Amino acid sequence: NNIFQKVKKVLQENKEVLFIGTPCQVSGLKSFLKIPYDTLYTIDFVCHGVPSPMAWKSYVNLRADTDNDGIYPEKINLRSKHTGWSRYQYSNLYEYSNGKKYSAKSGNDLFMKLFVGNYINRESCGNCRFKGVERVSDFTVGDFWGVWDYLPDLDDNEGTSVVAVHTEAAIKIFHEISGKLKYKEIDITQAFKQNPSMLYSSVPSSKRSDILDLISEAKFDQVEAVLQKREARSGLGRVQERMIKLLFRIRTQILRKK
Repeated sequence: NNIFQKVKKVLQENKEVLFIGTPCQVSGLKSFLKIPYDTLYTIDFVCHGVPSPMAWKSYVNLRADTDNDGIYPEKINLRSKHTGWSRYQYSNLYEYSNGKKYSAKSGNDLFMKLFVGNYINRESCGNCRFKGVERVSDFTVGDFWGVWDYLPDLDDNEGTSVVAVHTEAAIKIFHEISGKLKYKEIDITQAFKQNPSMLYSSVPSSKRSDILDLISEAKFDQVEAVLQKREARSGLGRVQERMIKLLFRIRTQILRKK
């Protein structure tokens, strides 16, 4: 991919460029250019990580084989809001030319469970050097998870974005378009409290290598089995934790009565 060279060529022609990418891609572009350009504007986003291209291709193959006799989908939307958005109700939607569809809420779709569970992301994403509030981009955008708690009047169940403005150029642009936006300012700690990927790396699962090996062999039934086992253990752990807390409260009440 020679996108950096293309961007440089357009900038050297004194034309405006809007570059949108992951935080590391934006930083990489600016390092490649070496000098600042007044006509370059950049947007990064709150990034959970970049999944393995192999895992993605294998999963699309699985969907095509399962849903449509091996014929690939025409459209894929991993943020479909036909099931809503608020409180993580968005879905993954695969649409085929013959009208067939596959739809699953994020928490029920295998690929999204692997992605969010940090089973398939690039190893470098586990120690990302581009986390934090301070960015080299002009803007950072992302889902405003938790808007229902802080600014419920902005939660229309169709998606609410959070926008962080980092530079003087970004401030100027935001003021120019603010009349076309419905927005409210919010403390940055609230803005990202339920979206920790702004600040912290996604620690790889201890089963990452095993899962990727299984995916490389298209053994998705075994991948499902691994996830189900770990989810069962996690669920048992939560039950045990609740029981311990309950017993502690009962013991405390008994001691108080004595």
